[in-house]
Amino acid sequence: MVIYKISIPLVLFFLIVLVTETYGQCKARFIMGIGGGATITYRIQVPFKVDDCVEIFSPPDPPVFLFDSSWNIAEIISTEKDFFRNERCKYAMDLPCVDSCINDLVYGNGNEKIKALKNLVCFYDTIDNTFSILHDQFKSMENERLKAYLARDLRFTQNFAAIPALIELAEDTCEYVRLEVGRSLAFIGEKEVSFELLAQLWEMGIFPINGDRFNYFTASMRNINTPKAIDFLELLTLDTNQYCALDASICLLQLGRRMEGLNGIEGVINTDDPTIFKAATRALHAYFPDSTLVETLQSNEETMNMEIVNFRNCIIKHYGGANEN
Repeated sequence: MVIYKISIPLVLFFLIVLVTETYGQCKARFIMGIGGGATITYRIQVPFKVDDCVEIFSPPDPPVFLFDSSWNIAEIISTEKDFFRNERCKYAMDLPCVDSCINDLVYGNGNEKIKALKNLVCFYDTIDNTFSILHDQFKSMENERLKAYLARDLRFTQNFAAIPALIELAEDTCEYVRLEVGRSLAFIGEKEVSFELLAQLWEMGIFPINGDRFNYFTASMRNINTPKAIDFLELLTLDTNQYCALDASICLLQLGRRMEGLNGIEGVINTDDPTIFKAATRALHAYFPDSTLVETLQSNEETMNMEIVNFRNCIIKHYGGANEN
């Protein structure tokens, strides 16, 4: 009976969310499912179940994200862009008609617009008038969640022609729309509006954004790669959320900022979280000689977590006598 009474309000709530696309509902969607900031990004991802500590350095899935110092930042970003676009498009069905897609983009409901843009991105790399259509629609579109979805998918075009349409949303009242706009602009390669937009959002201190979506900021600042963006990444390496701090540190390493990245890793290496410790160890192995790996791990003497202690001792034993990379 209790479960029955609780389930009815929940069902009603989700029905309201599906039907009503107001600012409040858009906001509620992002708040639900908070992960406490423990977001596993591709840069932090590691194989967790290992019998031999050395297996931690084997490529994760997808293996393309086990970057090291042999990759330059242009190669890393290009590989990531191709991967994310392929992930977005791998479930696309039969080749759609261009005219049908354009018609749905103009006159369709929310789901039809999203599907139409996805098809244009996946099959046609978006044709020229796609961007002008969205630019005009964004001026009067009230559906905040739809705007967020469309702003998200525009980044997969990887086309500078999408920038005016995205900038149309840069001052939207919904911060989650602005977040997708900043992320997409940085993904495409725009560096000024994206930085200002993301920096302002971070300063607002909204936890579902700064917490669970910190990787939107770390990866975007890495993609922007200007002096101000690098300074911002360095600031993020000091964040109290160790997942954010480590991700920012790895982004700095990908940019060739070895000292700044190492400082960030040293700031989280005394963690009691095995996920953070193993990911930090993998980053050290990928970007530094074995002597730096061992020296940094030896500084981690504070944790009482036995999983970390055993793993640390195993790595030190295995690499302590090895020649430098």
